[in-house]
Amino acid sequence: MIVVGGGPAGLTAAIQTAARGLSVAVFEGKSWGGVLSTIYPNKKILNFPGLPDNTLGRDFVTNLLKQAHDLGVAMKNEFVNEVSPEKVVKTSMGEYRARAVIIATGTLPLACGIPGETDFTKGDKGVYYYVSYPEKFMGKRVLVYGNGEQALESALALENIADKITFAYKEKDLVGFDKNVKAVKRSDRIKLLPKTELVKIEGTDTVEKVVLHDLDEDEDFELVVDMVVLAVGMTPNTDIYRKLGVETDERGFIKVDRDQRTNIEGIYAVGDVTTDLQLLVVAVSQGATAAHRVSEYIQKQKGF
Repeated sequence: MIVVGGGPAGLTAAIQTAARGLSVAVFEGKSWGGVLSTIYPNKKILNFPGLPDNTLGRDFVTNLLKQAHDLGVAMKNEFVNEVSPEKVVKTSMGEYRARAVIIATGTLPLACGIPGETDFTKGDKGVYYYVSYPEKFMGKRVLVYGNGEQALESALALENIADKITFAYKEKDLVGFDKNVKAVKRSDRIKLLPKTELVKIEGTDTVEKVVLHDLDEDEDFELVVDMVVLAVGMTPNTDIYRKLGVETDERGFIKVDRDQRTNIEGIYAVGDVTTDLQLLVVAVSQGATAAHRVSEYIQKQKGF
């Protein structure tokens, strides 16, 4: 079996399948651990029952990787370019054939598509999509743009680190878990700019200022900042599966049945790439379900 994606859902599927005696390989072209490594490495895990209170995202990933390694799972740092209906996985380094494939590529941050955005996203030039390492923002003037949990958590992560935090969003009010909304509203270090749209990001070598638009007054204004966090949401990472022909819903999430099967025989999907209910416990549950059903499917293929 091949798993495409080394996040919690994919690693769980690999661990559970390998534990049943099957040969398993996991392909990950970026960071092992998915969002737990890229977005939440230093955040305590609060939505997984039974974990110790001080378990961080990176700790959970470390444990998953150790379990996978101990069970003999082949961990391949290769970017997957294509998956065929025949279960052939093409990577940057070669082709691999499997009896079944589990898609676990998660989600990617949504881009705003505004002028200046792509100029500063690489090389720590000032535009980010999440706050993985808050220390980078130490003493900086930061604009957090967006709404919902991603934006709320970004602002709160910087509350006692950044020199100045401005939180701009197009809506009239904040949206998200009540606890986080209240925490942001009562903070005297986070300035809220409701009904405000980000129009442009400007600077020379790094970010120096942004242009915002006041939706009530219908006028632009400038704000001097050092860094911008674009927390406008996530989108399913499904580009490489377009040729494969897996069905998706109107939002781009891969459609699966209760056994995590897609519309293509032998192709399964798990985790955030299948649902907007992006909870660790859900991802792990889906991974375990897929592992069980894939094991049955492969044993049936082999005539056992």
